[in-house]
Amino acid sequence: MIEIGIKGLIIKDGKFLVMHKQKVTHDKYELPGGRVQFGETVEDALKREIFEETGFEVTPRKMVDSWNYVDETNQHQIVGVIYYCEILGEKTEVVLSEEHDRYKWLSSNEYDELNVLFYNQMKNFDWSSVGLYQNSNQIIGMDVKVKIDRPLGTAHPKYPDMIYPVNYGYIEGIIGGDGDEQDIYLLGVNKPVDECKGKVIAIVYRIDDNEDKWIVTPKDMKFSKEEILEIISFQEKYYESILIMD
Repeated sequence: MIEIGIKGLIIKDGKFLVMHKQKVTHDKYELPGGRVQFGETVEDALKREIFEETGFEVTPRKMVDSWNYVDETNQHQIVGVIYYCEILGEKTEVVLSEEHDRYKWLSSNEYDELNVLFYNQMKNFDWSSVGLYQNSNQIIGMDVKVKIDRPLGTAHPKYPDMIYPVNYGYIEGIIGGDGDEQDIYLLGVNKPVDECKGKVIAIVYRIDDNEDKWIVTPKDMKFSKEEILEIISFQEKYYESILIMD
């Protein structure tokens, strides 16, 4: 017998949702979801399963991975897909069904909380495939004017031992994931400045935080991915992040 399985990747504040089944004897978790019923589309089945298991109404945005399971008897196979799903409305609290007894929001490096199947799946997951980056092509290449509130050579306001090797600031009028104006690293300007015009060349997506950072340079300046990561490592080394470029 072959069944079609569907799982949802739901992300909030840089963490993804996992569920613990009530009937299992181990402490491991899995992604929310279930099976496609006869006559259902994959998307409709996913909406139904996630609502039943979490109380969330979601929109499946993009298929990001697939998985396969064959039981010990070789008589039962599940072919599955994983969709990145966006929560609709303002509801943020999970409402458990009778099928599950608890849930967690995991960071991208907490794979050991998952059962064997999804440990192997998520350990090698390409986070850049998630639909979170659907607007990155609209951001990268933008001409922007930035304000610098932490100039090159100054100390971090909370951690005085951290000295900024680049100018760090924000873009007025663009709101970031933390509700404040969008933070930026200004590369290619080797002296303290108050403001600068430039172009967005990359996005630092923090998986374990809600504050993404944009990389801005003066126009026509280019940096490799390796160069950017080295320059911003003074601060980004404390976070799990992905650098998105064209």
